[in-house]
Amino acid sequence: MRIAWLLAVALVACGSVSVTPGMDANGPGPDASMTADAGSTDDAPPPDAALPGPVEVTVKKTGVVQQDVEVLFSEADGSAVTRLQTDAAGYTRADLYPGGIVSIVWTDAEGKHVASFYALREGDHVVYDMEPHAPVTADVGMVNFDFATANKPAGTTDWDIHIGCSHFNIPSSNNTYSTSIDSDCVGSGSKVNVLVKAMNNTTVVAFGTAMDLNQVTGNWSAPIVWQVGTPANLNLHLDNAPLHSVFFTSEVTLVRNGIRYSLGSKSSPAGVGQSTTVQVPVPAGFAQTTSVSMGVGWDMTAGPEGFSLYGYNTATAVPDPLTRDLSTTLLPRVNNLTTDRTTMERPAVGWQSDAALVADVLMVDLHQEGVIADDTDDRYWKLFLPPDFVPPVQLPVFPADVAEYAPDTSALDEPRLFVIDLSGADGYRAGQILFGTAVEDPSGATAQETKMQFSGDK
Repeated sequence: MRIAWLLAVALVACGSVSVTPGMDANGPGPDASMTADAGSTDDAPPPDAALPGPVEVTVKKTGVVQQDVEVLFSEADGSAVTRLQTDAAGYTRADLYPGGIVSIVWTDAEGKHVASFYALREGDHVVYDMEPHAPVTADVGMVNFDFATANKPAGTTDWDIHIGCSHFNIPSSNNTYSTSIDSDCVGSGSKVNVLVKAMNNTTVVAFGTAMDLNQVTGNWSAPIVWQVGTPANLNLHLDNAPLHSVFFTSEVTLVRNGIRYSLGSKSSPAGVGQSTTVQVPVPAGFAQTTSVSMGVGWDMTAGPEGFSLYGYNTATAVPDPLTRDLSTTLLPRVNNLTTDRTTMERPAVGWQSDAALVADVLMVDLHQEGVIADDTDDRYWKLFLPPDFVPPVQLPVFPADVAEYAPDTSALDEPRLFVIDLSGADGYRAGQILFGTAVEDPSGATAQETKMQFSGDK
């Protein structure tokens, strides 16, 4: 089970998001993803419910403002107020009563997308990046590995190889090996990094690397540099499993040039009050950022599976051991995730939690499979909510001119619910609810910590 994948879905795939209060109602003002009104809090009293006020929207793609993007403004009950397009600054606004909804809709090669923000009020400024990471456009080449270099480890059975985001395993009887590189696995600066684990069955004997290679078209070589000596272990202490825990789960992921290299996930049975220690061999000098995930899987009395995870993301050394009391660190279990399709084009998603969700944001993820083989007619909905939102949440009404963004009568995939709390944010309207590079690539001496509760189908 790849728990880092779950964190990546929550922290990257949903785009870069900022909901900021108190912006100048006469224009877009400063970039809301960088500034917030220090005098505003989530606990501030809402404006007079009888009076609508301006809610602002700025839309970006890989950091660049986007013109002519459709934005639907709706009241709290989902009824449409108006539909506008962003201007040359990627900006638009409309007046909404407290509790209003903003939905950004667009179509790309993967299908139709909707990002909706709920429980908005006068002065809120939503800044949304539809694609926070630019796709890699480097040419694909063929890399030729050479394992028979200095300090080649003995007593091995196989090579466990990561080339960027590609991962495969071959017998260690191979001294050379050739394979192509997927352009998606090329890191920032068109750099390719190779991480090899020399395995003796399930034991890591040594690490080998080829780092910061310049990706080129055609054939090129990657001589593996083997690290001498027994790999050092990072020790993870997962203490005091909370009620309803059925297994511990942990994973260490290394990030270099923006590409994630998982060192593998581990799980073991858990019961309330139990603890476990996990030892993870780690290569020296490879990671620019290290991400550690620790958590539990839940016994779900109803609905799909669920996990509660803690993430520690740092550009410096990870404390060894890294110890966390899971009974106080993790977010509470969210249970009984359901979808009500009484109104087919406006499904409503409900859930229950064991305790109050003290976090920064909730995200409900919905998907409907299309009929075209290449998935270009799939539909995707991401619904962003404050953590105290009272379920269920229902899709807004999509008027006739944007009706193609509503579900049709075919089946929906099981919903997924992410509850996210970031150490660098302070609430739904803090101006720093950023999912993307701020979490994936922390800088400086202060580690970023993430808490995530997930319920749904992986």
